[in-house]
Amino acid sequence: MSENFENRTDEKNITEQSQYETNNQTEVHTEKQDKTAENNVQNDSQQPDLAEQLIELQDKFLRLAAEYDNYQKRTQKERIDLIKNAGERTIKAFLPIVDDFNRMIMVSEQDETLSEVIKEGFLLIQQKFVRILGELGVKEIEAVGKKFDSAYHEAVGELPASQEEQKGIVLAEVEKGYFLNDKVLRYSKVLIGK
Repeated sequence: MSENFENRTDEKNITEQSQYETNNQTEVHTEKQDKTAENNVQNDSQQPDLAEQLIELQDKFLRLAAEYDNYQKRTQKERIDLIKNAGERTIKAFLPIVDDFNRMIMVSEQDETLSEVIKEGFLLIQQKFVRILGELGVKEIEAVGKKFDSAYHEAVGELPASQEEQKGIVLAEVEKGYFLNDKVLRYSKVLIGK
């Protein structure tokens, strides 16, 4: 009998222990479900915030990418302009020499005491100078006979116009103007019809 008693006691203990474990598992499972439900509620309330943040970050990214693209284009254009017009100051410094050669040629044509060889030498030097400047992108601004344009001409005086059509037209050029790669290097100093 004592064995029966012990068996029953063991069975009772085992039953109580399994009920205890089942109750603990149920409580743990219930706690997990409660936490999961709370997380779902938090996630549902956070999702609109996350969507707004995502849209905001995408917008910031697109704006930053556009700014960077514009920066690259602007610096590339500035670099090209810098290279293209790098010698502007140097070339501008040589323009008075070209003017002096032009004046020297005009005077030498009127002076009969100079030999033809010297006159021809002046002309060759002037032509070579103009050719080299042309290779560097320098071109003369055509002024005489054209309508006055303040974008290219600088009026230094007026001349009486012999005809009505000559009013506002460049009648004489005091100093030649030049372009450097389609940019005005020096304005033409002109006399316009009045």
